[in-house]
Amino acid sequence: MAKIVVTGATGFVGRALLPRLLAGGHEVVAVVRAPDTRLPAGVVAAPVGDIAGPVDWAPVLAGAEALIHLAGLAHQRHVTPTALRALNVTATVRLAEAAHAAGLRRLVYVSSVKAQGDHSPPAAP
Repeated sequence: MAKIVVTGATGFVGRALLPRLLAGGHEVVAVVRAPDTRLPAGVVAAPVGDIAGPVDWAPVLAGAEALIHLAGLAHQRHVTPTALRALNVTATVRLAEAAHAAGLRRLVYVSSVKAQGDHSPPAAP
């Protein structure tokens, strides 16, 4: 089947998604911070460090047909707006540009709840 690259593979959604992709017969590459990250058997680790920093995405995306981007800051407390923007916006844009340059046919982006802000607006009277 297809080679699929997954960011945020060790997060809540990623941990549920990896086994399903494997069961579907896909080659799964998990983007991780460190090479010693525990992953399900059959998943290939692609350690890149912090994706908010400079990352050479070309070797990770080479030969992939799809990218599922789950990585992002969502539930951490005391995160600065600068840190949120660096990971949730800037890193995502860089990754999407790299995916385009690599000729990927599919990009699935799962946004953070932080895209909606930290508070709900007051209810209308």
